[in-house]
Amino acid sequence: MHLKTQGRLAALLGLVVIFAGTQSSINSIEKEQSLFGIESPIDRPVPVPPEILRLLDSDVRVVKCLGIKGIRQAPGTWYTTSEIHLNDRKQADFVVLPKEACLFGANIGPIWVFGRTEKSFEILLKTDALGIEILKSKTNGFRDIKGVQATAIKTVEATFKYDGHRYVSVQPENVH
Repeated sequence: MHLKTQGRLAALLGLVVIFAGTQSSINSIEKEQSLFGIESPIDRPVPVPPEILRLLDSDVRVVKCLGIKGIRQAPGTWYTTSEIHLNDRKQADFVVLPKEACLFGANIGPIWVFGRTEKSFEILLKTDALGIEILKSKTNGFRDIKGVQATAIKTVEATFKYDGHRYVSVQPENVH
């Protein structure tokens, strides 16, 4: 085989490998979980990063639970966590749901969404809800999030949009 032909084959093989890797990455993001409910399991749970555990320990509801339990720090077993990609395919963000009973309210619980900063993580959204859905639509480069609360009388949905720093609620809708 000529050296020129070998070079072309190597370049072609390289492109195939790059495309396959990119396609695999895109497919895994498209397959990632987008519906999260406080009463539903996470499809592919991951451990809560230690930095996020420290941030959660300052949450009002968690602080109250810590006081009830008589402990200083919540263990990772209090939560179930999933990676999600809100704005960048290379950067993992995290959805955190409660597992500890004292964190739950009546048919709702806290749901936290964390994003990575240069050095650690920051809370992008905290809502008390029955569940959230990570939408395909985006605002300021981040995927929108829909939250759902249900009472005996009505169901309320709110859409959260990224304002450049964190998620903010737009007008909630009564669904019934």
